[in-house]
Amino acid sequence: MTQTKSLEASEVPAPPAVTDYLQLASELIAAIDKVEATIPKLAASHTLSRDFVRTHVKNPEFLLSAIAAVEQRPELQALGKMDVIAARNALRYHEAYRPAEDRIEALLKVLRSSRTTLLALAGADAMQMYDVAKGLSRDVGGAGLIPHVENMRRDFRRKRKASVVVTLPGTPAAGGPKLLGT
Repeated sequence: MTQTKSLEASEVPAPPAVTDYLQLASELIAAIDKVEATIPKLAASHTLSRDFVRTHVKNPEFLLSAIAAVEQRPELQALGKMDVIAARNALRYHEAYRPAEDRIEALLKVLRSSRTTLLALAGADAMQMYDVAKGLSRDVGGAGLIPHVENMRRDFRRKRKASVVVTLPGTPAAGGPKLLGT
């Protein structure tokens, strides 16, 4: 016979509060998804293609010169090495979407700056409260602040990303040269 335990209303965790910012950010992400679905020929960056793209993307004038040469010289056309229609289409795609890319990058910079500035302003206030709370916790009636000061101290000193120390092969485990890695 199995027993089931019913959860009291107070035992059920509350769902996270949806703030105005979360709602607006969710709407922004949905709008970005919609826009992304309308852009043809999106290609995600891949480590294998990154070097190829870096070494083969040339300025539009070079592409125009190459297209003109292939169109005007039968010996180049006979090689069948360049699809001039696809090359012209690539130039049109570049011309059409480059301004949108620039606008999105500008928006990203403003969004990132706004987010980090707000965090910095809140962080400055938090650091001031930490200093005040440390001082007040040393007063006779400040014992109630000690756990809060300890929590703030713990979180203030917390590193964002810990480094891993790696011992090189063939070196002693202690005292030998070490590399910092991630």
